[in-house]
Amino acid sequence: MSEIRNKAFLTYYDNEIMYKLLSNEDAGKLIKAMFRYCKDGEEILAEADGMAYGYFEVLKSQFERDDQKYVQQALKKKARDAERYQKKKEATRAGRQTVADEGNQYGDIDNSDEPF
Repeated sequence: MSEIRNKAFLTYYDNEIMYKLLSNEDAGKLIKAMFRYCKDGEEILAEADGMAYGYFEVLKSQFERDDQKYVQQALKKKARDAERYQKKKEATRAGRQTVADEGNQYGDIDNSDEPF
């Protein structure tokens, strides 16, 4: 899993059959294993866990694909945000320079008498 972390994971309706085929105990093990893997990257199921382990291996590749997609979207968003910030920063600088070139930005008030 990558440095940019998604705070959630998806399970799809297509996977419902996997859960139905498991006993409640094995389904619970599978759910706990999914959370542990998606949050910490730890694999807590072993081959001895039977069908739950097999289903976990299928779901693991799904989680990895979803994570890659999330990272790609996050990086694109980060790049768009940086570009937007840079454009805003440049526009602000250009706007300030224009005001300075025009002289007094508050109108025709003569401040030459003031000590500051």
